[in-house]
Amino acid sequence: MEYRMEPHWLGGCAAAPADPHTGLLFVLCAALARGASRIEGLADTPALRSLAAALNDMGAQITLQERDGAVDAMVLPGRFAASPQINCGGSAGLFELILAPALVLCGGAVFSHCGALPAATLASCQMFCKRHRIRFKAEANGTASAQGWLGGGAYALPAGTSAAFACGLMAALPLCGRDWRVRLDAPGSHEAAQAAAQSMERFGVRTVCTSAEIISFCQLYQGQTLPAPRSLLSAAYLLCGATGDHSVALRGLTQGLPEITEIMEILAQVHVSCQWKNGLLQGQEAAMNFIERSTCSDPTLLPALAARCVQCGGVIGGLSALPYEEAGLPQAIVEMIGALGGQASYTQGALRVEAAAHLPGGRVNCKGDVRIAMAAAILSPVCEEAVTLTGIPAFPFPEAFSALGGRWHALRGDSTDADPACEECD
Repeated sequence: MEYRMEPHWLGGCAAAPADPHTGLLFVLCAALARGASRIEGLADTPALRSLAAALNDMGAQITLQERDGAVDAMVLPGRFAASPQINCGGSAGLFELILAPALVLCGGAVFSHCGALPAATLASCQMFCKRHRIRFKAEANGTASAQGWLGGGAYALPAGTSAAFACGLMAALPLCGRDWRVRLDAPGSHEAAQAAAQSMERFGVRTVCTSAEIISFCQLYQGQTLPAPRSLLSAAYLLCGATGDHSVALRGLTQGLPEITEIMEILAQVHVSCQWKNGLLQGQEAAMNFIERSTCSDPTLLPALAARCVQCGGVIGGLSALPYEEAGLPQAIVEMIGALGGQASYTQGALRVEAAAHLPGGRVNCKGDVRIAMAAAILSPVCEEAVTLTGIPAFPFPEAFSALGGRWHALRGDSTDADPACEECD
């Protein structure tokens, strides 16, 4: 799909965007729970629908109901089948997420349509399965099989372990009926484990999280009725879209004060003044001065900060310390700004963005990176012509963007004609 945004200022108050990744963990935990669950207001993404279908293949009972542009997940206790056939919907990430649950609940499975598994991910899965006496085989045609049972005890995540696999393993282990612990030696596994632990706690499973491992004592999930988790990251991008007299306010965030404060301090570096009160996070432009060498150690926010630099110009430094897997992100940002008619350059660990009161607009190939899509979206108000996003499966924050005045619509993947089923959302 392609998505087109017409120039229009963002402003006003809206519900913070749903967090699609944590939403998947909510659905997974609900499928493993005793008792019925209802998750309200989930982002309607291909990943959500593929996960629901895959869990239903395993024996879960998940029904997705569309409501007001979002999706409610109705989850009833299921009976998990032995060695089921699971369609992963062409997603390597989904395969990684449900591999461990299939081993814990079903004693293995045959997976089809697994997508292109990265070599590092495939190697880590093979190493993990060999260590725990699981028969694992992956084929070049996108199919894989794993046979064997996982129980409680101690687990170590090998190098190259993906965040999806770590989250899936943690989510599944409470059903082993024994105490368990997971060592967090793999790079990035600590952040993934914390995200999983927070989701698990919403369904009654408590963990002890240290810098080295996650520990849990024998507990079971309980069915819950919960609102979909809200994304502080997406909220930060929308706050960076506040320009001139147009302030942006987002409600419904449930993160703690330390996380909110950290975001506010980062955005202050790029002249976005934020206030947090009674669950409402509000931001507005504080100045239009050149941004003198702000720093960004969090790659998830880098495209947002770069987008904020467009109108006043600025330099973002400290990027030589980005993780290896994010080494190409600064150049992707340069290409995104260039595609819209702006000027940016990246040299010696510093990203420099030249000031431009307005950009011509144009087409941005996001190459699957939702952060690039969100950054281009918040630049659309300062463009003279439309901005078209390609290379993403779904528009990143449809309800919130529309509620703040953004004008967007979906296009057919092979045409510039609007899709009749996806009218402009203002």
